Amino acid sequence: MKTSRPQVQVSASPKTNRRGNIKKAILIPLVLVLVLLISVFVVMQYQQASRTTNDAFREKVSAVGGLLEQGTENNFSLMHGILIFLEQDQKFKTAFLDGNRDKLFEFASPVFERIKKNHNITHFYFLTPQRKVFLRVHQPDRYGDIVNRLTALEAEKINRDLRGLNWGL
Repeated sequence: MKTSRPQVQVSASPKTNRRGNIKKAILIPLVLVLVLLISVFVVMQYQQASRTTNDAFREKVSAVGGLLEQGTENNFSLMHGILIFLEQDQKFKTAFLDGNRDKLFEFASPVFERIKKNHNITHFYFLTPQRKVFLRVHQPDRYGDIVNRLTALEAEKINRDLRGLNWGL
């Protein structure tokens, strides 16, 4: 004889089922709102950090630009003072106008060595009005070429002293 087992059925009571629906109805939107708020916060933090970094970078670039301009101005003042000295020194003027490269080198070498040592000036030229190199004190065996650097061309064009950076090879 077969004994039948009692069958048990489990069903959620209406209270439990309502609680689950309420939890879903509250928790899902709450989680979505929290995810949205966290996302907005992360994006805002990223944008703020980017702005701060960009501002700091612009500030540093501006400061470097100011230092470069100040250095250029200081070098210009130094070179202008040397130029005035050379223009007023008769022995330099005579050697240059007479075309005596050896004598000019003899006079200019000590000046160049001093400004090289004290001011890190690496090039020292004497040019004709046509921008032809009469003497490179830093390389006395090289002369006769024409200087076509932008600052030399512009100085010739406006017929006055000019400051600027020349990057050479």
